[in-house]
Amino acid sequence: MPHRASSPAAAPDSAITTPATSEDGDEPRRSRGTGLNRVQLIGRLVRDVELRYTAQGTPVANMRVATNDRDQAEFHDCVVWRATAEFASTYLRRGRLVYVEGRLHGESWTDRDSNTRYSVRVVTERLLALDRAQGSDAPGDAEGGEE
Repeated sequence: MPHRASSPAAAPDSAITTPATSEDGDEPRRSRGTGLNRVQLIGRLVRDVELRYTAQGTPVANMRVATNDRDQAEFHDCVVWRATAEFASTYLRRGRLVYVEGRLHGESWTDRDSNTRYSVRVVTERLLALDRAQGSDAPGDAEGGEE
């Protein structure tokens, strides 16, 4: 049986205090604790970066990165926001080697045929160009914000 402390001061460091019952009054609530959602990729851009602007004028770019896992390639959809999106659009082209750091974000939607679809993409927080564009003095890195 898990330890349930009567007061936070009496709880040991590893204890998680939860209310005795859930909101519906049936089962006790259980905390799964904190998690870690970090992604680091090194790969090549599959196509040129696609830049657009939100209705509020915030730059957002989509890119697809291919990584090699032994015998086959894996493809990762990435979204980049604000100044990092503009950097990516200006300096990065298909074939460039990049480092992407961020977090995973899943989305679900219903398609035209009423099927529920699900996708996961990387919300990019840090983006580095690891090689130089041919004939360019382009800077090599950018850090940006989230959604």
